[in-house]
Amino acid sequence: MAFRLAARNLLKRTVQPSRLAQTITPISRAAHPRVSSIPTSSSSSLRQFSSSTRKPQQIRYVRFGDGGGPKKNRWIPFKDGKWDTPSKILVGVTGAGGAYYLWHLERVEETGRWRFIDVSPEKEREYGRQADEEVLKEFSGKILPPNHPLVRQITNVASRIITAANLGEVKGASSSNQLPAQAGGWSTLPSSSDGGFGGDDGSTATWEMTPAQRSVAERLRQEWEVYVIKDDKTPNAFVTGGGKIFVFTGIVPVAENDDGLATVIGHEIAHQVQRHSAEKLSGAKVFGALVILLEILGLDVGLSRIGLTLLMSLPNSRAMESEADNVGLRLMAQACFDPRESVRMWERMSEIEKKQGGGGMFSLGGGDFLQTHPANEKRIQALQQWIPNALTVRAASSCAIDDHRTVGDEFRAFQGAFGLGSNSGRSVWA
Repeated sequence: MAFRLAARNLLKRTVQPSRLAQTITPISRAAHPRVSSIPTSSSSSLRQFSSSTRKPQQIRYVRFGDGGGPKKNRWIPFKDGKWDTPSKILVGVTGAGGAYYLWHLERVEETGRWRFIDVSPEKEREYGRQADEEVLKEFSGKILPPNHPLVRQITNVASRIITAANLGEVKGASSSNQLPAQAGGWSTLPSSSDGGFGGDDGSTATWEMTPAQRSVAERLRQEWEVYVIKDDKTPNAFVTGGGKIFVFTGIVPVAENDDGLATVIGHEIAHQVQRHSAEKLSGAKVFGALVILLEILGLDVGLSRIGLTLLMSLPNSRAMESEADNVGLRLMAQACFDPRESVRMWERMSEIEKKQGGGGMFSLGGGDFLQTHPANEKRIQALQQWIPNALTVRAASSCAIDDHRTVGDEFRAFQGAFGLGSNSGRSVWA
């Protein structure tokens, strides 16, 4: 009870402000220098506990790189028709680049395609050796030994193609499996400007090697070497400029036989014969220069890259792949392999890709607009058109007659490929 009364009396008591103020002794600033340094104005820079009394600042978006400073006017070439110094420099550099591009254009004699190449064969070989070292280092634990049966089989297939094309010899190849080199090698194979294998009359007359063909033959005439990589999930193969042939075991079930392997290896060797590695390196320079030019003219870098990729890089890549199919078919036919197996091999590849996911996320209805390689359907159609003339190459080479075909069959096929005889209007061995 006494506690309650004490609490009530305490609540009733009030403190007089004037009396409280009198009990506080003012601090002398002169006596305390630290205190004197504290600003007393209302614009104190000390952070306030509550900012509710301050007016909120307006939030403004600042583009990355602007720095929030005053906006600078972007230079626009030929603005208001004025030829200022930067515009003149731009025109001069663009003109010089265009002249450089035209000077380094060359025509592919086998298919008639024009392309830009400014990488020398020496540089190409140097890049090839660097690629060899990187691949061998990456797959060092997966390379099958040279005496493995699969390695010997692939080596012999590659040796037949390289020897028949007079491009050198393959290390470790069986001497009993060698074919005599054709006179002039790959350069004697018929070619035409429309991408076919012969002239309009289907002729297969040989001719003297041109300087460009002789240069390529001398560049590729070397000792080649086959490496088989144990990777059953990767159906792939490639050939470097250093003369190394890499084949993944995942491609073996797709190839299925020697003719299928010859389709793959012939295609990859054709990439080197046609200098596609140098073409890709050269094309990368053109791509970068065009991106810079479009950026100067005001086009967004991302949009320019997408546009150039769709309109330049991917179409060129597909053209090179088709060209390798074209020349590779001739190379394998000259080495006495059956070019008809190429169609069956790509049919097997299509079935495998469909099982793995429909042939790729961008393979829409057989289209290849977003792909680096032609769609399999288009590839098969092109190969079917080229096979008759490839058989002509095979018949004109020093090839033995197939055990399951008679001499008469071979002769009729030869006549049909040339457009002669009663079978001239039909597809040979359809």
